Amino acid sequence: MPVLTFLMIIQVFQSTLPNGLRVVLEEDHSSPITTVRIFMDQGSIYEGFNTGRGLSHFCEHIVSGGSTEFRTEDEYREMEMRFNSRSNAYTSWEVTCYHQTVPSRYSDSVAMMLMEQVFSCSVDTFEVRREHGVIHHEILTSDTPDERIWRAAFVFFFGNHPISVPILGQEDAMLAITQEQLVSFYKTHYSPGNAVLVAVGDFETSQLYDFILHESEKFPGRAYEPSTTPSTPIYTHPRTDTFFDEIPNPLCYLMWTGCQETKPEYTALSVISEYLTGGQSSHLENILIDEKELAYEVWSYNMGLRRADGAFIISISSEDPKKLQEGIEIVQSELDKIARGGIDESRLTRTKNLLRYALLKDWTASMKSGLIGDGILTANDPLYFQKTLENISGVSAQDISKIALSMLSSEKRQTFFAFPSEYNQITGIYDTYTGAIPFVIYEGAGTPAIISQRDSSSLYVSLQVAFGGGSSIDPLGKEGAMEMLSEILGLRTKSFDLDGFKEKMDELGISRNSRCYDNYLVINYDFPLENFKKAMELIGEAISYPDFSDKSLSDIKKDMLYKLDQNNTNPNYRHNVFYTSKLYPENTYGRCQDEVSINSIEESDLRALFDKILVGKNVVVSLSGNVSPEDILASVESRFPHLLQGASLAMLPPSEIQSLMDDSLIYEFQQTLVTLAFPTVPWNHPDMPVLYVIDELMSGPNSRIHEALRGRQDLVYWGWGYQESFSDIGSFVFIAQTSLKNEDKVKNAFLEEINLVKSELLSGEELANLKNSIFASWDMTSQNPFSKLTRRSYLYLSGLEIDYYEDDFKSRIQEVTSEDVRNAALKYFDGGHWFVSRPDESSY
Repeated sequence: MPVLTFLMIIQVFQSTLPNGLRVVLEEDHSSPITTVRIFMDQGSIYEGFNTGRGLSHFCEHIVSGGSTEFRTEDEYREMEMRFNSRSNAYTSWEVTCYHQTVPSRYSDSVAMMLMEQVFSCSVDTFEVRREHGVIHHEILTSDTPDERIWRAAFVFFFGNHPISVPILGQEDAMLAITQEQLVSFYKTHYSPGNAVLVAVGDFETSQLYDFILHESEKFPGRAYEPSTTPSTPIYTHPRTDTFFDEIPNPLCYLMWTGCQETKPEYTALSVISEYLTGGQSSHLENILIDEKELAYEVWSYNMGLRRADGAFIISISSEDPKKLQEGIEIVQSELDKIARGGIDESRLTRTKNLLRYALLKDWTASMKSGLIGDGILTANDPLYFQKTLENISGVSAQDISKIALSMLSSEKRQTFFAFPSEYNQITGIYDTYTGAIPFVIYEGAGTPAIISQRDSSSLYVSLQVAFGGGSSIDPLGKEGAMEMLSEILGLRTKSFDLDGFKEKMDELGISRNSRCYDNYLVINYDFPLENFKKAMELIGEAISYPDFSDKSLSDIKKDMLYKLDQNNTNPNYRHNVFYTSKLYPENTYGRCQDEVSINSIEESDLRALFDKILVGKNVVVSLSGNVSPEDILASVESRFPHLLQGASLAMLPPSEIQSLMDDSLIYEFQQTLVTLAFPTVPWNHPDMPVLYVIDELMSGPNSRIHEALRGRQDLVYWGWGYQESFSDIGSFVFIAQTSLKNEDKVKNAFLEEINLVKSELLSGEELANLKNSIFASWDMTSQNPFSKLTRRSYLYLSGLEIDYYEDDFKSRIQEVTSEDVRNAALKYFDGGHWFVSRPDESSY
């Protein structure tokens, strides 16, 4: 079986050190990088009498990159820069994890650094005071309608269980945390015996293990005491509750008591979830959205915990309560049908294949390290979650019928409604390596260009079809037409009805997503290698013969309007629309769809757009997988559209940003967003390499903006400065999210950092670190099919060589001097324009 073949290639080394630290190492020589993670068996539901303070999350902030008895915070930051590290941390209900990905020559160094930070944190007074402000801002900015609804649903379902308390903690309780409490909590929970260190990457196991064993002697251990949590409620009768907030549409959560991840029922529940809403031909979507038009969105979630029962959740969003209620009845009838044995065997087979394909996809060092750590914490088995594939394949129709009957009945269902506020009368209811595997390009007359990478180690194929143009070529007054086209191409086709096409995709394990950028459009597919020929036939047919029928347009408009309503409740989206519309020339990159423009789009508009983008230099097919160029060429020539002659729409003559004025937007959100923008240059301009270096200086993992706004002062939750360029225009943008009271301080901090770059030369070491960090970030894309295909597609559409980054651009960046950086800052950072979105002071 493919599953067993796949699992047999996984080999890990596992050991428990004298101090109790569990270590798991897996060699992965596919790329010259290493991911190291340290998992603490500590999350928000294990805080005991401290529940509500958010101590697990606060410890994450203090430990991650903080000072230790060995080094200061600044010294660790310098080490990360030297290692070209990509670091992060997270806290969940059940785990706190610290992870770093580095070029593999630093494998031992990053393991040492992580162990020092995690097991010898000094809980520095200044860092504690600073993180109070940072976390407080994080709590404020997470206070969105979606989050409030989710929290309210958890309180309704889980009652007083700690899982119903936000991971960040309650605002007042978090603000009252003292340094003494943090020290006590840290010493109690941050023992090596309470941790797992996982490393996956390009290293030699015995050498790395010997190094970790030696370093571990610095950290004395204590006995391992597993975390505990109370049992979650079990319901034997139905309940209903209702919540009102500023949301655009009614929605509900249907919730049942689930089970622990270690129980056999958990796998069956996962299969039921995928059976109902998984894949392109989602069963419930077909019924509720496509057939009966009762819902905008439907999804399911099998939420399991390690030491307590979780929940099985189905969510439905609709336009009015009556349709929502009808949708609930249909969902329950489908569950009852499953309970009675009414199971479509072909769909069940597709479902289990989709779950298998999901694990085969994106098999990176980062993902494997995460699965390994979770497996150790859950069952002391590094391959526990990989082995679930075998369990999934063994789930029968009878198994899921039995689970549905015993666990998912209407009598045990808890129904939680959320309505818009105006419905309040209703009740009840994330050395440079360029890759050993080259990309090759083929250009033929009348067919799309082909860019391919033959990866003999991959069991999966990643395919991308890209078109130049993007949303900037939407018809005037009908913004959103290109996004609508992106939702049609390769999915809605005259050759099949939509339901039949989605079922075909699921039979072949094809996942699809599309993204419409400002100046190019990409459609991405992933599917198993075993299904290559059939998948290419199906995808080519769909792209060649798009369906522009009234039904197709109506369905997509409804979905776009729903997303637009959701976006309008997001302050970051609103600010982006505001400042880009002011920054870029009219009718280019600052355009935004609205209800009128979406509703005005007609079939003729989409046909005209399709004809416009379907020209020779404007289309490229890129592919990564174990497929020969000959097979790819044969598939494209026989199944993909034949093109008209024409140039790339992503290549436009250079233009300039002119006549800017400072401006502000008053909106209803608490967050204040501050942007300072400078006109710069188009892509491939001679100054682009030095601007790229400044971008890394201001927005990289150890950026000056981040340090100025969060490191030295408690001013923002996030902030950075970055260069954005198209073929015809460019800008450098400094942006931060802050509070109204700190707006002027953020502005001053921006100007101070800009003046430093204009007045002081970078040291040779800092400049070298910036360059290496840029190259390291490029390496991080080597395991991500979407990123590497998108880069090469865009380079082709922009008229550049597909190895431009690794060759020409890299050499130009290497040539950048400290004087170049200062001169570019003097040249471009002159004046600038402020764009601010803020709440009304009188109501703040």
